[in-house]
Amino acid sequence: MYTTDLAGFFTYISPKVESITGHTNTELIGKHYSLFLDPATHQELVEHYTTQARNNIPSTIREFRITRKNGSRIWVEQQAMLIWENDQLSGYQCIVKDIDERKRFRTSCGCRSRKKTKCRYGCSPSG
Repeated sequence: MYTTDLAGFFTYISPKVESITGHTNTELIGKHYSLFLDPATHQELVEHYTTQARNNIPSTIREFRITRKNGSRIWVEQQAMLIWENDQLSGYQCIVKDIDERKRFRTSCGCRSRKKTKCRYGCSPSG
């Protein structure tokens, strides 16, 4: 879990985020979340979270790839919730999960979409 201000600068980093990204809390506090993203993903997320804030959508979930400190790229799933303080939108609280293994397995077995039944290789839609 982590939090950012409205501009996207980290204000809190949990130990789990440290383990996913390879960066320490002190390396990330005050840095912008785009540090982990390629330009196209960054633009997609800017548009998504701007829409979330503008339309007052309390929570959204997205899957995207990040670049870890060691340069490797992994898939994550992120739930972003709006933070309100004194009736003013002040930032985001995000829960992020490493879903790289699940995404790679789906790709290798041919499961490219979330189906309601198991695929022919026996993997289930939930991972």
